[in-house]
Amino acid sequence: MNIKILKNTWLKLSFVWLLLIKSSLVLAHSDDFTRVEVKLQIPALDNKLTAQNGDLINLTQAYLSSFSFELIACPQINLKPVNNDKVNLLSWLIPAAHANHGVSFTKPTQIPVQQRHNLLVKTDIYLGIYKLPKGKYCQMNYTLGKVPDNQGLSSEITKSSLFIAGKQFELNIGTSHIIAKSDYAFGKNFPINLEIPASHKPLSLVISINVSEALKIITHSVPSHKNGRLVLLSLSEQVTLELML
Repeated sequence: MNIKILKNTWLKLSFVWLLLIKSSLVLAHSDDFTRVEVKLQIPALDNKLTAQNGDLINLTQAYLSSFSFELIACPQINLKPVNNDKVNLLSWLIPAAHANHGVSFTKPTQIPVQQRHNLLVKTDIYLGIYKLPKGKYCQMNYTLGKVPDNQGLSSEITKSSLFIAGKQFELNIGTSHIIAKSDYAFGKNFPINLEIPASHKPLSLVISINVSEALKIITHSVPSHKNGRLVLLSLSEQVTLELML
């Protein structure tokens, strides 16, 4: 009889112990993430653009289509092989493994945008609250691409990830022409220095893009598709991050 009671007591204690372990694991898992409010800001362009060759261009249309951002954790060298989704040194060194070209959003570090920005007016977008894994991030991916059109724009613009048009400022007559244009999706990784700390209250992350600086690489006499590629390549250099605790 005593043995039976002892056995039942042991089983109950084991069950309680398992529940406690499970609860601690759940708490530990939740502590791995921090809620972060993410905003995207793009200052409005001055409609007078100075090209690289010194020509002044009066901008008439300027659009940029942001598809997504993705934070990429700093590399961690593990002595033992692990079979999980954590970023390792090899994957960090290969940008293609992280580039998001619009297939799906499956990682907690991906921040969808999927909006077209009229660059002649200020952009200030609230992207939402994301549960970002805490830790240090050494790279970010910025992907541009076609996005749904809800602005009633021409197909020439809606099919572009970048569209810049204008006239020579000195003349300012006649129809505007396309100065820089890109019809394809483009993603690029660039270095950042960001740490998401543990926090019980939401943090605020502001992503800013100074497109005006990126457009300074334009040369008026260069074909629009070449100007477009030059702008896309330099655009990531004009992305800044500000984390407010």
